[in-house]
Amino acid sequence: MEENKKFKRIVVKLGTNVLVSKGNLDDLIYANIADQVAKLSLQGIEVIIVSSGSIKAGEECLQGFKMDIDGYPEEILSVAGIPNWTSKWSAAFSRRGIPMAPILVTYGSWKNKYERANIKNRIPICLGFGIIPVINENDFVSDKEIKLMTKGISENDRLARMVAKLAGADGVLFLTRVGGIRKNYLQNSKEEFYDVINVDKLPLELHIAQNVSGDGRGGMNAKLKAGIYCARRGMYTVIGGLQEEDAILKFARKEKIGTLLTSDVPKSIFKKFILKFF
Repeated sequence: MEENKKFKRIVVKLGTNVLVSKGNLDDLIYANIADQVAKLSLQGIEVIIVSSGSIKAGEECLQGFKMDIDGYPEEILSVAGIPNWTSKWSAAFSRRGIPMAPILVTYGSWKNKYERANIKNRIPICLGFGIIPVINENDFVSDKEIKLMTKGISENDRLARMVAKLAGADGVLFLTRVGGIRKNYLQNSKEEFYDVINVDKLPLELHIAQNVSGDGRGGMNAKLKAGIYCARRGMYTVIGGLQEEDAILKFARKEKIGTLLTSDVPKSIFKKFILKFF
């Protein structure tokens, strides 16, 4: 993507841990995100949110009923949390005069030609009416996200790149508490971040992480996999931290936050051939 070209449509992916403070979903974090999205909307930039958090929302909801949730299946917690999950986002955007649309999907939706077409066609309609789509996996119907969460992975990272591709996004921001991809990744180092990674020339340690283990170091490896997918399709792709002030706005201005993923794969027939099998 050209450095000076303005975004038309971006996807912002948020895991549960990004939305939690002191053990609970934090209304101030939702408000901060909504503030930034509202400012981008005024600039004509469309924002799609891919958000986890329904399981945590379910825990908080049922605990509010004085229920002992120990042993509750997470797919039950998730579906019980949908009203609370939705209300958190709805309240944050409503205070800024913006409606939101909760969209729950399964991976079967991508395999079903009719459902995939509906997602592709209706997300832009929502955006055209000024409605913010907030997308999550339907854990009650499909428990793939839950199974992978036990390995420290968020399948919603994959969902984010699928949404970005289907919706024709030109930018994708994966927000984490870590803030980017750290150097000496395999040693779980606390060293500084990579500023830029060319995904076609991965540092050896990242190449090993991607190929030796499908899980790698949990969530960050899943984000890297999803980020590689997006970067190779020409999307401006960053793995960054929400804790950085105005992280979403800085991303939209292409200012430095976290780790930028780039690709040298040429925009050609060769590229289309390679990506078909990636």
